Amino acid sequence: MLRPAAEPGAPGRPAGKTRRRAGARWVVSTSVVTLFWFFFFTANASAWIATRRPVGLGVVALELVFAILFVTRRQPTAVSRKPLAWLVAPIGSFGMLAARPHFAPTGGHDLPFAVLQLGGTAAAVYCLFTLGRSFGIVAGNRGLQTRGPYRIVRHPIYACYLVVAVGYLLENPSHWNAVVVGAFMGAQVLRIREEESCLVEDPGYLAYRRRVQWRLVPFLF
Repeated sequence: MLRPAAEPGAPGRPAGKTRRRAGARWVVSTSVVTLFWFFFFTANASAWIATRRPVGLGVVALELVFAILFVTRRQPTAVSRKPLAWLVAPIGSFGMLAARPHFAPTGGHDLPFAVLQLGGTAAAVYCLFTLGRSFGIVAGNRGLQTRGPYRIVRHPIYACYLVVAVGYLLENPSHWNAVVVGAFMGAQVLRIREEESCLVEDPGYLAYRRRVQWRLVPFLF
């Protein structure tokens, strides 16, 4: 998950947070994410060979970026202890790894959806670069970020990720993928709520929220 507007790092421990250290749980979670990404990649690689087209290339690339960031992430000093935050974080971060290629592009043309995925991926990488060391998975406070795309919406990485997911679904329409994308989108909305509930006690975040009204999509949400 990504902390759009804030993440821990400030001195002291905010209320409702708990300190965590690397250990067996970190090793297991990292191994599981790596394994799921490998299965996702091999499924799409098989589709590439069968169709001779880079099916789902954007999602594969973006999930690889997130997997690398997850494996190399800095251990947080404080995170939310809410069960909902811990439930929606992995779904919102890696839920698309459950999607599977079903190449039958809507309208018969796959190029627009490939462009949608790759464009969303490029925008997400830019947002990640802007976010820098404030990257995280579970809701927390790792420091306020207001530069670049964070001047437009408070959660630009999630917006990019949804663009990529929709592009994948339109390129690979199936009932299963529709369920996966629906769950993924729902998890993102809940993630936003959990993240912002961790940040409301930060005066800097409250000022930022007054300046940037929209969470995900300007004039809509």
